[in-house]
Amino acid sequence: MKKIFFLLCFLFYFNVHASNKFDVKLDKCVDGDTAKFLINGESKTVRFLSINAPEIQHDDVMEEFYGNESSEYTCKLLKRSSSIKLQYDPKSDKFDKYGRVLAWVFIDDELLQKKLVSKGYAEVKYVYDDYLYSEELKSLEDIAKKKNLGMWSDYTVSNDNDFYFLLNKYYVFVIIFIVIYIIKRICFKKVWFIFFLCYNVFRRSVMKKYLFVVLMSGTLLLTGCDSEEKTMTCTRSVNRNSISMDMKYTVKYSGKNVTKIDTVEKVVSDDKSTLDFYKSKLDESYEDYKDIKYYENEISVDGNTLTSTTSIDYSKIDTDKLIQIDSSNKKLIEDGKINIDTIKSYYESLGITCEK
Repeated sequence: MKKIFFLLCFLFYFNVHASNKFDVKLDKCVDGDTAKFLINGESKTVRFLSINAPEIQHDDVMEEFYGNESSEYTCKLLKRSSSIKLQYDPKSDKFDKYGRVLAWVFIDDELLQKKLVSKGYAEVKYVYDDYLYSEELKSLEDIAKKKNLGMWSDYTVSNDNDFYFLLNKYYVFVIIFIVIYIIKRICFKKVWFIFFLCYNVFRRSVMKKYLFVVLMSGTLLLTGCDSEEKTMTCTRSVNRNSISMDMKYTVKYSGKNVTKIDTVEKVVSDDKSTLDFYKSKLDESYEDYKDIKYYENEISVDGNTLTSTTSIDYSKIDTDKLIQIDSSNKKLIEDGKINIDTIKSYYESLGITCEK
């Protein structure tokens, strides 16, 4: 019983002590929700409990909308106050993960967090329990949002389930997808990545949302966007002097670049010497390519039919080697790639019919 009584007394003492206010002196302003105070003669970084102010520019962190205004307002209030007191919350940790003191801040006996939230210089955030003043802060935040104060200057008050609210909230997202669809360069992975990377930075201001549109559209246009792989089929048939030839070229491409070409050429003749002649010529023409990676060729003869199949993976092959073997490849290859329109024109100049 004595142990239980002692424990209860200890908890009571801790809660009373945690709720007591104590005097501190301002050492240095930091930003809208952080400052350094002299506590028992030692400088301590204090993170204002239950609120979050927009970031100011520092290190690798970009300035958020209303960040400078919030920082300047907080610093002005702290410097003009005649007394500053801190109060620990009995239901909050005393320090955050960065080692900063977590506390309620009172200036001239008024809660600083209330002043910041009520005027739109900060939002209510990081509330993990029933803290002393959090409910009152939430009410003040709702009022600031409705009045479009400070960081809420472009805030739209509506039901989160309302279609028009969602449309307004993500209108930039909608615009971007419409633009990409129109130019036929849809690339969902890149769009999602850039959207979530940039939207949080530009979410507060209307003007910055327009900047976001320009930034995202420009990034997609400059870097390109791999579209869905498509196929172009090219064919030609020739009958001459009892010899029949059928050629089929299956060209795969993404965007404007050819990624792979699969070729099937068939020669049909009842004259064995004719087939042997064609086979020797084909073997000779492919000899220089046999050691090139991603260039595959196979020639077979079955009865009166010679079949030659070739597969070239242009997304992986060393195109410089192709040019070294045959300089005429320069006409097709530019900057290591083959344009789909270029290969189509080339085939059509040889009397080959192509269909995308």
